[in-house]
Amino acid sequence: MHNVKLALSVAKKLKFPTDDLIFDPLVFPVATEQKQVESTLETVSRLHRMGLKTILGVSNISYGLPDRSLLNAALTTSAVKSNATFLILNPLDEQVMGAVNSSRVLFQRTELTKFIERFRAAKINKKLADDLMNAIVHGNVEIGARRAKESLDGGMSVQELTEQHLAKALETVGEYYEQGKFFIPDLLKAAEVAQSILNVIKLYMPKGAQRGKIVVATVRGDIHDIGKNTAAMIFESAGYEVVDLGKDVAAATIVRAVRKFKPEFVGLSALLTTTMPEMENVVKALMRAGLKTNVIIGGPNVSNGYAEQIGAFGAARNAFEGLRLVKSKNRATR
Repeated sequence: MHNVKLALSVAKKLKFPTDDLIFDPLVFPVATEQKQVESTLETVSRLHRMGLKTILGVSNISYGLPDRSLLNAALTTSAVKSNATFLILNPLDEQVMGAVNSSRVLFQRTELTKFIERFRAAKINKKLADDLMNAIVHGNVEIGARRAKESLDGGMSVQELTEQHLAKALETVGEYYEQGKFFIPDLLKAAEVAQSILNVIKLYMPKGAQRGKIVVATVRGDIHDIGKNTAAMIFESAGYEVVDLGKDVAAATIVRAVRKFKPEFVGLSALLTTTMPEMENVVKALMRAGLKTNVIIGGPNVSNGYAEQIGAFGAARNAFEGLRLVKSKNRATR
């Protein structure tokens, strides 16, 4: 503990508050330093008894090993028991977060009420999510909009609602249509519900500074524009100016828009595999016109392989993948 005493001595000389110090006992991969973890946890306990704060990089423990979540969760439980103040971990890892919440109940005895509330909230959120999916698939606008608002008010993120529920429900609708289980009226009803949900989501999206222009369109022959509308909303919330050409858009119209607006990106959407070839027609039309822009193809059936084949910049199966592609290109050109 010599280094701890030295740090406290330096802090005292600098008149730096001891309460603002955070000590970081290193977590080594168990694959190479199996005995080290006991020393690390003992250090955390001793620092806690001294009234000092600590932080642990949990995921280091599992580096280079399979089933990392299991090992991370095990260390998380021990770290909470050892009274670590802060933990660096993946908040989206359900196993790890389960270990955090349950170990606080067992060892800190202060989280029992919160644990029960989380359990109840999880059941409620699952029901809301199921209702939301069913509302989209079966075309119930009122329930869809209401459940979207309740989910967002209950703490569900816009990204989770969009990626895990809205996008998946629309994929299901598309699959039913291609299998002959759904027909055009079913698609239109699902689109109406999805649009009502997008209107709710817009109220929860932060606005950013303008970063550039993006032209978006659903290609000719395809009347499904919910995926395109979702992408447009996400791009706008990230600070991009979006020019939305609508659905069933001819290649010539897209070429004219690119010539007029000079966007950095063009987003082409197609729900059905039968309309995907039109994406290649658009890319070729832009090339023939001498217009250099980055084309991102989007839809449930697109792939990076297909994007490369037709000369597009990249493929995105959902709106957030599209946004990541846009940001990656912007970072690369800086």
